[in-house]
Amino acid sequence: MTLEISDHASDRRYVEQFRLARQLANDKKDSSKNVIIAFGCSFTDPYFRVDYSWTTSERGPLPPHLAGGWKMWPEVFKDMLEERDKREYHVLNFGRSGSGFGHGFESFLKIWPYLKHRIKFVLWGGTDFNRFEHHSYRMHVDLNNRRDTGIKSFFEKKGGGGADYERYKQHGVIDYVDNINRSLADPSTVKWIMMKRLRLMTFIEDLSTSNGSEFLYYPLIEPFGGGSFYKTGGSTSPSLKTTQMYLQDIHFTLNLKNNKKRLKHYVGLHIKFSGAFWTSWSADIYLSGKKLKILHNKEWPNNDGHPDKYGQEDIANQFWKHYVAHEKK
Repeated sequence: MTLEISDHASDRRYVEQFRLARQLANDKKDSSKNVIIAFGCSFTDPYFRVDYSWTTSERGPLPPHLAGGWKMWPEVFKDMLEERDKREYHVLNFGRSGSGFGHGFESFLKIWPYLKHRIKFVLWGGTDFNRFEHHSYRMHVDLNNRRDTGIKSFFEKKGGGGADYERYKQHGVIDYVDNINRSLADPSTVKWIMMKRLRLMTFIEDLSTSNGSEFLYYPLIEPFGGGSFYKTGGSTSPSLKTTQMYLQDIHFTLNLKNNKKRLKHYVGLHIKFSGAFWTSWSADIYLSGKKLKILHNKEWPNNDGHPDKYGQEDIANQFWKHYVAHEKK
């Protein structure tokens, strides 16, 4: 079998990752499990840079050292692992800005059959449950673009419509997105969306552990973006409090209660007598008051909510501490 390397324009910047995957898969001299594969959105994307189509700063564009280019958390995790094990590891980072579970799952399925004999870690930075891939076009769709607070920027960019608006209009997804947002008022719909996403994670967990690989999943942002959709006929997106409430009685949680050893795979998830609690990295930063986002830079005020250099190190630390704490159990 030969690993496919896509020549589609949207995949070009990931050619290096796929070429390395093919090289590692075909290496006859080294067949050891020393490969880390990582998935996620812009909090994981190895090519992340501040996007000035929506980021604003009082002083203009941020200096390059504040706008990205630092090690992302999978690389920092690799450094920790190499320091402890005194051996070399390789990282394949397929994180992509704006993507949801669908993109990560497709990337995983593309890599796994060829490289599974080399994979030591599968690391997943969880993103918004309401992001998905268009069925026939290479594009990410994000329901949060239609929030009341985002409608103005969605429509009123240069030329009378923002880039997302033009793209959504061209591919006929605006009505579909608005219809989904209206359905979020129904608890059973939200639970169904949660279970669809978590079912994928359970599958990847099972596949990884059956292969002797480590699997770790950590929600880096909230599963639902929050906010309201009144301007497009909807109500509100599930809040942190609401999703915690729904988490209590979905099958994913009930199964974990019956097999708590599986908690080793899910960072930030705690199951106690009083219930299940799952805290994302972003929620933890907000609740703890830590200043680890780009917008926290006092010398260059801005509104970018992505992790800065120290935020990336903190995410890696959360993965690492959870892994080490459960490694011997």
